[in-house]
Amino acid sequence: MLQPSWGIVIVSFIFGALHAVTFSYFLLATTIGFFLGWLLQYSGNLMVPMAVHVLYDVFALTLLARLYRNPRF
Repeated sequence: MLQPSWGIVIVSFIFGALHAVTFSYFLLATTIGFFLGWLLQYSGNLMVPMAVHVLYDVFALTLLARLYRNPRF
């Protein structure tokens, strides 16, 4: 919603700030936000970045669950 008027870079920083848990994750989330914004511009279809976000969330949650069950992983 903000990207068309504020631009992809500013919106990526906002995305990163809203997802920031640590500074490292802020940088990761900002990069992912930029990529998702680019996907929206490239494809013209909001479902594309939404699907990528879901895939990332599933991957991250699966990794965290495995790390929680087996800390040596």
